[in-house]
Amino acid sequence: MDCRTTAPARARAASRLLSLIFLWLAMLVAAFHAATASAQASGEADVLRQARAYQERYRAGDVGVVPAYVSLLDTATRDFPNDANVWYALGVAYLAQAATALLPGGNAADAMVPMQKGPAALWKALQLEPEHAEALAQLGAVQAMLGPVLQRPAMLTRGIAQMNQAVQKSPGSVRVRLQRAFIGLSLPDDLRDHAAEAADLEFLSEAADFGRPGDYVRLLRADLHAEQMQPDEARALYAFVAATGSAAAASEARSRLAALAAGGVPTADIKALRVAAGAKCAMCH
Repeated sequence: MDCRTTAPARARAASRLLSLIFLWLAMLVAAFHAATASAQASGEADVLRQARAYQERYRAGDVGVVPAYVSLLDTATRDFPNDANVWYALGVAYLAQAATALLPGGNAADAMVPMQKGPAALWKALQLEPEHAEALAQLGAVQAMLGPVLQRPAMLTRGIAQMNQAVQKSPGSVRVRLQRAFIGLSLPDDLRDHAAEAADLEFLSEAADFGRPGDYVRLLRADLHAEQMQPDEARALYAFVAATGSAAAASEARSRLAALAAGGVPTADIKALRVAAGAKCAMCH
C-alpha cells in the first residue's frame, strides 16, 4: 500500500473492505485444499495437514485459531523455505488474519500488516512455482478487491488478468474457478466479463453436489441468465433448485420464479444474493 495514504483514506478503505469481507472469507474456505496433495516431503505434508485443520476450525467460526494458524505456517516457511505450497498456505492464513481483524468487534488497524504480508507470501509461492494456479488466483482476487477500494485501477486490472491466467493454467481447478467467479460477479458492471462468469458458474454447477453450496451456485447461474435476458434458461434452473434444493434455496428460487413471471428479477435482489452467497456458501464442494 502507498505509505502516503492518509489516515482518513485508510479508514474509508477499511470500512469498504468490511462490506466485502464475507465474500473474502468464503473464498478462503476453498483456497486451501490443493496444498496437501503435492507436498514434497512428510514434514511439509504434516504442516499442511495441521494448517488445514486450523482452516476447518476457522471456517466453522473459531476465529481464535488464527494466531496459531499463522504461527504454524510462518515457522514452516523457515523450515521449508523452498516449498511453494507452504508459502501459499501462509498467504491464505495472513488473509484470514486480516479478515478477522475487519469483522465486527475486531480492530481494523490490525488488518494492515497481514494484508501486506498475505500477498507477499503469495508472490513468494509464485516465485518458487510460477505455475501455482491457486496462488495466482488468490493473489489476483485480493488485488481485484483492493484496487477499487484504494482507487488504484492498475491493481484491479492486474488482479483480473491474474485470475484469468490462473484459469488458463488450471481450468479444472474448483478453487481457481471459485476465485474468479465470485470476484467477477462483484466487479463494477463495466468491468464484468459475462462469458467468463457463465463458464465458471457452469463448471462449478457441474462440480457441485446437491447441498447448499451447489444450490447457491445454481441460483447464481440462473440469476446471470436473468441478467442476460435469457428467461427460459433462468426459469428452468430456478425450477430445478425449487424442486431439489434445501429449504432456504428452494424458497429463494420460488421467489425468483414469481418475479420472473411478473416481468423480471430485480437487480437489487440479484446483487443481494451474491453478497449472501459469499457469506453463506461453504464452497467445499
